[in-house]
Amino acid sequence: MPAVTSDNDLPKLLNTPTKQMKRMKKLVLAHLGSASKRVDRPPMQGMYSRTFFVTLADGRQVVVQFCTEQLDLNAFTVAREALGEVVPDVVALSDEELENEGAWAYSLNRLPGKMWLHGVAGKGAEGRIAVNRSLGRVFFRGWKRMSIWSRTPLFSARSWTFFSGRMEKGDEPPHKE
Repeated sequence: MPAVTSDNDLPKLLNTPTKQMKRMKKLVLAHLGSASKRVDRPPMQGMYSRTFFVTLADGRQVVVQFCTEQLDLNAFTVAREALGEVVPDVVALSDEELENEGAWAYSLNRLPGKMWLHGVAGKGAEGRIAVNRSLGRVFFRGWKRMSIWSRTPLFSARSWTFFSGRMEKGDEPPHKE
């Protein structure tokens, strides 16, 4: 995927903040059926997109991204099935003119919480450990939902003990005899 280090890396239709804002508002209204009420830029842009945090007139909060390559929406569907609501729903905001210029637009429901960088800032190893524990819980739920536990010898008895001591109540894997 081509990097987007500045607005000039985007096609001419999106190469200024004003053009991005105008196109984003048009696409949101056309595809999501609600006007944008408030638009914010994230504190840090991604390397391969331009992103907006949008509050819609109907109260929904979404993230709109302009990317320089098409996303595989099936990957998001599979991830959401496995991991649940920690993976956003993604909708393509189709725009033939934009796509002909090599850019694609997407809407994702905005997830609650902080960017990981802000969650660990100034907390040293303890902050990183907290993030890793959180990710471990998410991955465990994904494995559980996809029933990998019953289909793979990947997890030994030692792994069961390791995971069972670090899970939230109700997340216990099935016991192996």
